[in-house]
Amino acid sequence: MAYWDLNPSWVEAVLRTRDDFERGMATAVKNKAANITVERGAETIMSRVKN
Repeated sequence: MAYWDLNPSWVEAVLRTRDDFERGMATAVKNKAANITVERGAETIMSRVKN
């Protein structure tokens, strides 16, 4: 995972912009993210993105 510090709400906001957005898409992404183990790395640009 290149952006370990990506805020899940940002991902959901991006998904909502899709024409084919369904609530299940956001749920699937959240479930997948909950099952991923990531080592904390250096700060990325995504940690600076504000909601």
